[in-house]
Amino acid sequence: MNPFRLLRDQEPDPPQYYFTLPALEDSIRPPPCPCSDCQDGFYPENAQKNPEHSYHQRLSNAQAESRARSFVDDIQKRRSRLSEKVQVFGDILITRWKKQSQAKRATLLKEAAPDLEAQQWLLPRYNYMREKYYILDRKAERRRQLLLPWLNVHVLKTNPAVLFALLHYRTAYPPQSWATFDSNQLKVSWAAGYFDVDFSAKCVVMHGDRFGSLVDWEAKAAHRGDILGYPRAILILEAQASLLKALCNIVDKILEGVDPLQTPRAEKWHDLVNHEAFRETGAIEFWSPYTNQAFSRPPMFNCDYLVTLAKSRLEETGDHLWYLQCDSDYMRRHVKIWFAPEAIKKAPEQQRAMMLTQRIVLEIESHLWWRWIEMECNNVEAVCRRFSDSSERAMQLRALSTAVEKFLGSIRAYVREDLTKSDTAFSSEEAGDLLGVVSAHLSREYIQDKRRAEAEILTAIKIADKATPTDGAFNAGSEPSLTSTTIAQGREKVKTRGEQGSSGNDVTEPQAEDAGEVTKGTVITLPEEALGVIHLMFPSKDGAAKDVTWNRFVNMMTKAGFTARNNTGSAVSFKQVSGSGAGGSIVFHKPHPADKIDPILLRIMGKRMTKWFGWKRELFALQGEATSVVQG
Repeated sequence: MNPFRLLRDQEPDPPQYYFTLPALEDSIRPPPCPCSDCQDGFYPENAQKNPEHSYHQRLSNAQAESRARSFVDDIQKRRSRLSEKVQVFGDILITRWKKQSQAKRATLLKEAAPDLEAQQWLLPRYNYMREKYYILDRKAERRRQLLLPWLNVHVLKTNPAVLFALLHYRTAYPPQSWATFDSNQLKVSWAAGYFDVDFSAKCVVMHGDRFGSLVDWEAKAAHRGDILGYPRAILILEAQASLLKALCNIVDKILEGVDPLQTPRAEKWHDLVNHEAFRETGAIEFWSPYTNQAFSRPPMFNCDYLVTLAKSRLEETGDHLWYLQCDSDYMRRHVKIWFAPEAIKKAPEQQRAMMLTQRIVLEIESHLWWRWIEMECNNVEAVCRRFSDSSERAMQLRALSTAVEKFLGSIRAYVREDLTKSDTAFSSEEAGDLLGVVSAHLSREYIQDKRRAEAEILTAIKIADKATPTDGAFNAGSEPSLTSTTIAQGREKVKTRGEQGSSGNDVTEPQAEDAGEVTKGTVITLPEEALGVIHLMFPSKDGAAKDVTWNRFVNMMTKAGFTARNNTGSAVSFKQVSGSGAGGSIVFHKPHPADKIDPILLRIMGKRMTKWFGWKRELFALQGEATSVVQG
């Protein structure tokens, strides 16, 4: 069916192909719909005039159905086989794979799956390979590598958890749950024409129990994504079958010599997968599903997760704005970071002042964005609850689809429109409500704390005046007085939730309603290394200020009853899994490029833990010591 033939191949120029006009016209197969959505499943007519996008063969309906059914049957059979293997030999699999060196893992992988690409980043490298031009001489091995561009020997051998995660998620979730992800991995190769693609006018069902079934093209189903054009869909099925075949071969190779009749041993395996405790090499926190999509849960619409994520980010940005207003050390720290670029340092003073103002406004807008996102997520969740008991599934899907489209539309609309434009101006009541987050200086706690701080400063000044020598304005031989040191370190405050950081402008921020009360006997014991982090988060007056590495902080949080999981970017979510506040979560940002937390930021992190979880210095004790805590 492909009408192109090689005419000339002379390096360094790309090879040239020729065709006859009748053969070209006969090879073109128009898609059922010319829209951009349907181009994901069928090549448009104009594209088929290029050698790389010309269909390889035209299949009959029977041939197309037979090929799709063969892939689906193979996927289900190998998935069941893998599931049985890990249920019986899970612990042996973990032990054997972890014990092997990277070199031995690489050797095993090449023996079990010879087609595996050796290195990462196949697609960028393939784009510069000359072989991509030879459309009439494509290799089956390269095809299988391009079907799974994220899978390679390097990523599997470097971190043993990658194989465990891959086995778990591909067996725990059905292939239709992975269809969207697997399709996305083919976007570049599909658009560039790296595959020999066969044509059928049929479509393939990509969800539900009929996954992999051939159906006729139908506009609404195609535009919803329920079905996909056969040329692209068959590549997805082939990719899934190829992956599961490789995994079966790898598992069989690892388990060589194991007694097939042994009793099931999978306690370690179940403990690993139930907690989804997959980590990057050398990291303490669980890896991010964003940067490790192939080795995490398949993408799914989850209202509860979206609400929790939005709420935690809203709380994080709200706390950030509060301390920018109420903690001078924290504000100075961020001003230094904002003014660090050389271009800003060399800018005129007035321009730098404008940049600072714009940056603060950006911080405020970031909080407002998360506030509105949380509102819309709650709206979607309400719709989900309202229709959760309905027996009409179609009605549920339509309602949810409408809610999701409204949710996404409202976010796009906000990003597109600037709040300061006259046609989108807020009323005075709305503006006042939005500005509440940057009105900390008007709060009762702030005013009371400010008065208390002023009184303490005046008292300290009077004491210093009494101690000042009267024989001159200067005393070259004098040492720094205890009074001045005390002022620099801050004041002692009367608190209800333990000591917080010491700063000349500390304020008592509003306490979260769900912060647990610390009562007698509720003490958290930690090893000495972790307890040292607590003492730096909640420093005493005379305590030394030191940086803390990120891993040391995460290790302390895990020992205190939290799990750490990367979210998006530098945000890491800490979820409490033990204790009276189990289920609560808080977001901290991993510092970069250096992975150290400076004393100012560490103290603010302690304040946030006080606000949301009732932490204080006295709540913690050294392991092995009999200690109780009495509420202060």
